[in-house]
Amino acid sequence: LEEDPFADAEDEEEEFTIGRRRRRSTG
Repeated sequence: LEEDPFADAEDEEEEFTIGRRRRRSTG
């Protein structure tokens, strides 16, 4: 099983996008 170097980056990007969406909906 090879580690996917993009897996972590994608997760971080997704978390960041969700966080932005939450902040936007709250404000």
